[in-house]
Amino acid sequence: MTELKKKSVSTSTHDGHRQRLRAKLLSSQFDYLCQHELLELLTFYSIPRKDTNELAHTILNYYGNDFSAVFEASPGELKKIPGVGENTAALIALVSCIIRELEKEKLKEMQVLNTTAEIGEYVMRLFSGHRKEVFYAIFLNNSHKVLAYSKITEGSVNEITVEPRKIVEEALKFPKTKQVILAHNHPSGNLSPSGADLDTTRLITRALNTLDIRVRDHIVVSGRQYYSFSENELLF
Repeated sequence: MTELKKKSVSTSTHDGHRQRLRAKLLSSQFDYLCQHELLELLTFYSIPRKDTNELAHTILNYYGNDFSAVFEASPGELKKIPGVGENTAALIALVSCIIRELEKEKLKEMQVLNTTAEIGEYVMRLFSGHRKEVFYAIFLNNSHKVLAYSKITEGSVNEITVEPRKIVEEALKFPKTKQVILAHNHPSGNLSPSGADLDTTRLITRALNTLDIRVRDHIVVSGRQYYSFSENELLF
């Protein structure tokens, strides 16, 4: 009888905590919710009958308290975390997909890229959610208006191979292309371009020059930071 009573009190405490967090969210006080509370709230919906406070801390600790890394992880990787089952992994992955779609919508609003800062912001949104190394090309006309962007290739976490021919083929799909912005990410966190990055840029520049198309910039992205080849005088 005593054990049942203790369990009832514990359950009531958890329910009250959930209600307080939910009330804070619904009253537009989400700015006052810390990261582990946001994760705790989210996982309420995948684990409805259990206190998820500890799980939220476990997930954050697994990624070194890097909140963005949680939503960039694949469902398979998430399920390696103790306490994360298929429902929780699917829910976090769903939120990640929604974030990426929202970022794509915002890209549509950024139709003209006049400055390096605008290019950097555009590219960082483009790479939102990517955990592997990916290479994009952005095609613009003479007025700096974005005509389209294409994912050229995708590699592993720290390696990628780019064929200049593929970028030439993509550029030919958009006859008004006069400028190309190259972009790839470094999931490792190191923004410095490698020797291979420099060689690849040189080869692509030569290939596009034959079409009278110039490489306007090559941007390396890592999280919410970027490195511009143009600003560092590394274009050929």
